[in-house]
Amino acid sequence: MRSKIDFIAVGADAGGSKCSVRCQKGSWSAQSEGASFNVSGADPLEFAEQFARQVEMLLPDPSDVNHIRCCIGVAGGGSPHFKQACEEFLASRWRVSLEHILVVTDARVALEAAHPQEAGVIVIAGTGSGCYGRAAPSSEILRTGGWGPRLGDPGSGTAIATLGVTSLLRELETGPLSAFGERVLAHLDIEEPSVASVLAVFYNAALRIAGLAPAILELFEGGNIVAREIVTSQCDLLATQCERLARRLGNEDPNICLTGGLTNNAGYTGVLIRALAKVLPSARVSHSPRLPVEGALDLAHGL
Repeated sequence: MRSKIDFIAVGADAGGSKCSVRCQKGSWSAQSEGASFNVSGADPLEFAEQFARQVEMLLPDPSDVNHIRCCIGVAGGGSPHFKQACEEFLASRWRVSLEHILVVTDARVALEAAHPQEAGVIVIAGTGSGCYGRAAPSSEILRTGGWGPRLGDPGSGTAIATLGVTSLLRELETGPLSAFGERVLAHLDIEEPSVASVLAVFYNAALRIAGLAPAILELFEGGNIVAREIVTSQCDLLATQCERLARRLGNEDPNICLTGGLTNNAGYTGVLIRALAKVLPSARVSHSPRLPVEGALDLAHGL
């Protein structure tokens, strides 16, 4: 008779820029990071196959796939179609029960990591952004924002970078480039600057515009006025989203955890914390104590 823990728990956080995977069985564990993408509008089977290969490379024995219990948090993975297609593909490939594969949003695993089986709020600021929370351990998860880049993810790397390109375009239309404009232009790797050339690069499907955000944050930390205005205004908008969520939860002094790649930047985090203090002065704000992939691993253990 097999032990109740005789399975391999697989937790994954597939955000907008990378896919982090952790596998665990008893004292053995393994982890890796691979490429990821926002699955909104993408082929779920393409994602599932890429993810399966990443997991399988971590396992010491090929037959281990038959003993997997897996939870994946995926950016843009909240659609029922994506969830079903991905779960069915992985269950079939690994020959495990469908109930042992769980696909949720990346926000769900981030919330579990920050507030394991507890009430609380998270503010995500990475490639995208959003605010998520629950009033009690078993209650419904509510959200504000997290609408995606086309509708605006304030405070995200994508939003900050997009505003940086907007500022560059204004400078190209009105006169000589400032230090800010020169830095953005250098990141876009455009030899002959013009509005047309910037637009051509910006609308190229291969461009990962959020990659410009670190350069803007570096300018911000160096005191650049344009960068400061962009970062401050975006953090204010993200804080306002969090305030709306707190009202929906009926809690004006929530326990807020910050997570996402941008929150690793001290300058950005300081601005965001001050913005949250303006709209929710009684809130407790801290970094998430754990990574989202750890929340996914918890959920995998519970399958």
